[in-house]
Amino acid sequence: MVAIMQFALPKHRLKGSGGVISDWYADDLSTLVRVEFHRTLKDLRMLPAARWGRPEYGLLSNGIGEIRFKKEGKAWRPLGCFLPREIAWQLRLPGGELEVFVLLIGACKRQGSRRGRDHENWDPRNARETAVRRRDEIHATGKALIHAYTITS
Repeated sequence: MVAIMQFALPKHRLKGSGGVISDWYADDLSTLVRVEFHRTLKDLRMLPAARWGRPEYGLLSNGIGEIRFKKEGKAWRPLGCFLPREIAWQLRLPGGELEVFVLLIGACKRQGSRRGRDHENWDPRNARETAVRRRDEIHATGKALIHAYTITS
């Protein structure tokens, strides 16, 4: 089983809980999108990371992956990455999981990307760059920037 975590901003670290995906989930997603997002995460987390693939998961560049689902006429694409084992081990998760996927930013993508203008198809526009920056921060500082993400039914 793969553990699902999320990137935590300073405000979340002060509280000791929450993160960017919890905020995105609460503030930006309708009930139908929330249900589909959690269904997709539940399906993926039951598989070993090596078996994650389309249609629910796609690997982009720079080690960033996208959770893939469609709802309400949009292609939802929360971005994240798998932690290196040395950082995952530091987390000492209760289930002993060493495969950890960290959600870095909630995003959606317009269909039909135009060549050379990929950033214009993302909402937010800088989603991929933000994901890479946050991944690099986690790799540099370790587990301090990560909080658990709770998947509800």
